[in-house]
Amino acid sequence: MSVEFDETQATDARVTRLLNAPGVLVALGLAGQLLALLGFHLLALSPRAVPAIFLLLWTLLCAAFAITIEARFWLATLGCAAGFLIAALRPGLGHFVTSAANFGMLVTVLTAWRKSQLGLRAPAPTSRPDA
Repeated sequence: MSVEFDETQATDARVTRLLNAPGVLVALGLAGQLLALLGFHLLALSPRAVPAIFLLLWTLLCAAFAITIEARFWLATLGCAAGFLIAALRPGLGHFVTSAANFGMLVTVLTAWRKSQLGLRAPAPTSRPDA
């Protein structure tokens, strides 16, 4: 038994995937940050290392998102990776670099969600027989 999808169903599935996957990404990121904070506290690591490690976590999550869901997230991945390197080299800039990386992710998400890039179009007019 084979199941065939028309173009509308395929587009709907793609839109659903793009709307649900970022929620999973954010949930994993927040859970990872909470576990990392607990680990930092238990290991007595310097609070200055927190932004760099969080940027590394978000780099990995954005890379997973780019590989599995949306290829345009490679730009956000590169931004987070550059932010990680800068925050690791200059811990005092960690919060500023995190802000810049978050802005880069916001721009990437808004670009990916634009209707023109999702392949959406207005529904075709339907013709009705005259009554």
